[in-house]
Amino acid sequence: MQTEDKGVIRKRYISWVVSMIAIVFYPSVFMYFQNMSEGHFVEILPSVGKNLILAAVLFVIFLVLLRNVGKAVLTGEIALLIFMNFNTILGAVKKLIPGMRKAYFFVIVAVVLFLVLWLVNRKIKETENLCTVIGIVFVVLIIFNIVTAIPQVVENNTRAVVAEQENDITEKTFSGDKPNVYFYLFDEYAGFENIEHYYDYDNSEFADFLADRGFNISYGSHNTESIWTSTIVPNILNLSYVASDEIYSIDNMARSENAYLYQLFANNGYQINMVNHLNTFSDTNCNVLNYKQKKENLSTYVLDNGIWSEIDSFISWAQQKLSGKSNDYYTNLSDVLTIMENITDYTSADQPTFTFAYAECPHEYFTFDEDGNRIAKEDETNWKDKSVYLNQYKYITKCIEKIVENIQKNDPDAVIILMSDHGARYPHWQVDHYGAKAYDASAETIYMQNILNCVYIGGEKLDIEGMTSINTWRTVLNTCFGTDYEMLQAPEGFKASTGY
Repeated sequence: MQTEDKGVIRKRYISWVVSMIAIVFYPSVFMYFQNMSEGHFVEILPSVGKNLILAAVLFVIFLVLLRNVGKAVLTGEIALLIFMNFNTILGAVKKLIPGMRKAYFFVIVAVVLFLVLWLVNRKIKETENLCTVIGIVFVVLIIFNIVTAIPQVVENNTRAVVAEQENDITEKTFSGDKPNVYFYLFDEYAGFENIEHYYDYDNSEFADFLADRGFNISYGSHNTESIWTSTIVPNILNLSYVASDEIYSIDNMARSENAYLYQLFANNGYQINMVNHLNTFSDTNCNVLNYKQKKENLSTYVLDNGIWSEIDSFISWAQQKLSGKSNDYYTNLSDVLTIMENITDYTSADQPTFTFAYAECPHEYFTFDEDGNRIAKEDETNWKDKSVYLNQYKYITKCIEKIVENIQKNDPDAVIILMSDHGARYPHWQVDHYGAKAYDASAETIYMQNILNCVYIGGEKLDIEGMTSINTWRTVLNTCFGTDYEMLQAPEGFKASTGY
């Protein structure tokens, strides 16, 4: 009888452990098997490790409170599910209650956990079967994702082969001179139509500056496939529409891995330099110039959905308080802009250089006032006060002017391409941040898609008015390097998700 009791106890403990581990592993395994061809299995280990720590901490807390292992496991699993999906749940609640603040949501979560604790302690006598059911559900979900991932892997491999056949990278041989090429992309920098429409600001002084410097300017360019960086930039870097909003954003971003433009220039003898603010894009085979910052991978996406992003934010805030720095993002972005301004210092002396320089600016977090000074921390995501974005926009415009002056002074024969992925998404952020009513997407989306699109090719004239980023790039390559790219029809009919 005693042996049988030990066997029952052992099975019960195994059931509890398997149940908890299955919950921990599921989101990371889901992310991996949805993105097998773009990620590596080791990338999920940080998220698994952190969530195992979270599970252990929750179990210990509830064991102390309940003094019952089974009840502590059940309560811990419920709390784990809430905390692992903290920001996902918060996002869903915000759609129902647009004015919901994070502080209020923390209070709601605390109340919910208190009720769960009370119910488990007072009303549930037997927890083994419930934990077993939870474990079985998550084990089945893990197996299901493994099975369903197989066709997707086959499809992705097929798409990659087709794309390579269509691109014919190795057949695109440049003719003539091979000047250094500088491609600058400023995230959410409003095009001329966009900034006038939403901010009643005339940016013609900047246009005059560029025109005097020999730039070709498009006032009416739009990237019509999306208003999201994760869709637009991989398309630009691949000179074709390889990404769309119907695909997971992580899959879209993975298409920046060894992108077409990098391969094209590398195959024609170029060194590939990169300024990769926040390590936003894949830097395979690129010489990254800026300091390493937050590197995104499969674990990043899992952890950002849960409570760990809030814990990281708190730790960052505490470190800033202790160090006396109120906004470390200011330092990171300032460093990136300094490198971008002095970009000619990093070109190769032995071969031509292609540089892709990306800054997540004037996109939030808002960091600078019009003169480049730090702004108040409470304004970092302030889209309600239009002066906050506009002042950062003005400062970044001044930075662009310095960049252009320095490149033309130190590398006068260079090709310079200035772009943004999309314009200021003012109506979207009013809905997302402040619970404003949905806007007329058929009228507003096209303004949000209005971009900066300017090209310098030694002072020569080039008609790029109204072109998308992709077709602008194709036109530059045909004109400067003797390629024969056809112009692509831009996708139409896209409407932003927060409009009607």
